[in-house]
Amino acid sequence: MAIGFCRDRGLTRVIQCPVDALTFADGAFHLVTCLDVIEHTEEDIRAMRELRRVLIPGGRLMVMVPAYPLLMSPHDAALSHLRRYTPSSLRTLCEESGFQIETLGFFFGFIFPVVALVRVIRRFLPIPREFRCDTESLPPGWMNTLLDTICRLEFRLARYLKMPFGTTLYAVAIKCLGPVHQ
Repeated sequence: MAIGFCRDRGLTRVIQCPVDALTFADGAFHLVTCLDVIEHTEEDIRAMRELRRVLIPGGRLMVMVPAYPLLMSPHDAALSHLRRYTPSSLRTLCEESGFQIETLGFFFGFIFPVVALVRVIRRFLPIPREFRCDTESLPPGWMNTLLDTICRLEFRLARYLKMPFGTTLYAVAIKCLGPVHQ
C-alpha cells in the first residue's frame, strides 16, 4: 500500500524488503531510520544487526518503538506488535547489536497519562472478540486538532525539555567499529 502510494506520486526509488534481510550492500548508508518496525519482527536483534550491516562505520541509526510493555493492549495486537520496549531493553538491544547509544528518549509524553489510563481501564472492561485498533477511524475534528496542537507543542519544547515518559521510545545510535559477537 505505501509502495503504491509513493509510486503513484512519481517516487521510483522505493523498494520493499524485510528488515532482517535488506537488499542493500554492506555500508551503503550514513543514516538509517527504522520507525515503528522493530516491534513487528520475531527476532529484533537479527533485524538490528542487519540495520547495522548496511551502515558505514560510524553511521547513525534512528529507531522508534512503542514504549512500556505495561501498555500492551488489543491495539498492539491489531497492529501486529510483538512487544513494547523500556529504555533499558532498547539500550540493551542496541548495544548487543553493535551500536553505541547517542540519545535515548520518549515522544508523546503529554498524551501518555491519558493513553495509560485508557489502557488500564480497558483491561477491566469486556473486550470484543476481534482486536480493534485505537486508530482505526479518525477522531472527531476538534479532538484531532487538539491532539495535533498538543504534539506540535511537545515537539517544539523537546529541544529544551526531555520527556521522562511517553508512548513512544526512540534512540539515536552510532554503529560501533569492529565485529559484533553473536
